[in-house]
Amino acid sequence: MLASQGVLVGTWTLVSTANEQGGTKTDTFGPNPKGILMVNGNGHYVITIAHADLPKMASNNRTTATPAENKAIVGGSLTHFGTISVNAADKTLTFKIETATFPNWEGTEQKRPFTSPATN
Repeated sequence: MLASQGVLVGTWTLVSTANEQGGTKTDTFGPNPKGILMVNGNGHYVITIAHADLPKMASNNRTTATPAENKAIVGGSLTHFGTISVNAADKTLTFKIETATFPNWEGTEQKRPFTSPATN
């Protein structure tokens, strides 16, 4: 981590995507999600998250998936990239999203809490 610039540098493996609201926790991408965050020294990042059990496409061709396959895959995965900063004091990451597989997020900032294994 480059603390002076407020940027995480390196490759990080996703452990959980739990979302808590009103005391209820939800695993956004199901149990045992797969994911990776890669951040370079300039604060540029790419993150991808996927449900562990995404379906295979019967056609073996991503452009001819069935509506049900597409729905499961789109709903069970997310990728975006842009720039990232970290606020260690309040344990949050701020993603400035340039492009996303959920286009409504493009051009937005998303603030997310984080925990590290050392503090759990």
